[in-house]
Amino acid sequence: MLEEIIQSCCTGFGDCVTGYVSAYIFKKQIEKLYLHKEVKLSIGWMCVRCPYVKEEHMFRGRIIRRKMSHVNCLYSGTDGTLAFTNYYKSPKMLHDLHCISHLKITINQYIGKCLIDEQTSRDEIKRLTYEAYDYFWNHVIDHNRIGELGLPMNPPIFNENLAVIYVRAGDQYLCPSHGDISSPLQTLIEYYEKIKDLKLPNNIALIGDIDNQLMNQAYQSVYGSNQHLVELSGSVSHSVRPLQEQQWLKIFYDLYLMLYAKHVVILNNFSNFPRIVLFLENGIDNKHLYFLKDDKILTINNEAEDEDARGCDKSTIFAKHYQF
Repeated sequence: MLEEIIQSCCTGFGDCVTGYVSAYIFKKQIEKLYLHKEVKLSIGWMCVRCPYVKEEHMFRGRIIRRKMSHVNCLYSGTDGTLAFTNYYKSPKMLHDLHCISHLKITINQYIGKCLIDEQTSRDEIKRLTYEAYDYFWNHVIDHNRIGELGLPMNPPIFNENLAVIYVRAGDQYLCPSHGDISSPLQTLIEYYEKIKDLKLPNNIALIGDIDNQLMNQAYQSVYGSNQHLVELSGSVSHSVRPLQEQQWLKIFYDLYLMLYAKHVVILNNFSNFPRIVLFLENGIDNKHLYFLKDDKILTINNEAEDEDARGCDKSTIFAKHYQF
């Protein structure tokens, strides 16, 4: 009978975490519906070597091939979930659950929608999704080790009224086939212009997959120099190559900023990076979360009793193929 699921991934950190969330939900489903016992979930990321994943969650062993099955969900179908859909509840899955000890699932996509059926409601998958992100952040990541390296989980800047603005705009400039790769400045300006009507505090932290100085330049070209832009240093890297420790510290500093900021604005929806923390409860009273959808800024408010007042809940942060 199945003893362990090994979640594998070979893309970026945000994608790897999304894959872990998917494997966590899948694990909970098969435990509840088929195995009626707990199955271990381990991480076997191939390219992303995050130094802050606790050792007990990493897979380091060797498995006899006949005792392991492999499901590769990468690049399958328009949203990457076709392979899992074909596997889930199939004869192969039922055989694997009862005849092999280890299942390796290579995945960087969200598969929650694939698990909704007559036995499992949307609300249940939504609850498990939030639970999975919380588990990864609070139990899989070693925040004590990050603190020992000098990166505070709650930097002094969080004591101020801070707004974090996140945009992913660098991908199209990484490949010459996309045309002009000299500067994504104009793309950034177009994104920042979309928040003119938001009432944000004067302390602004700009986060994204582009050089910090370039983001500052684009923002100030739209709003001038009156607002205080938090000075963020460190190399921004969203590639799969091995990262240096300082680059990892930059990644987690950005995540801490989004987690603890009073205002967070997400300006596009094709990055898994901000989702790592945006589903977490962090004790910030009256936190304001804004999200750009269909060229409109929506307010995300899970607490309002009236559905119209809510605008949208956090599940809207998922792109179209992630939505429940």
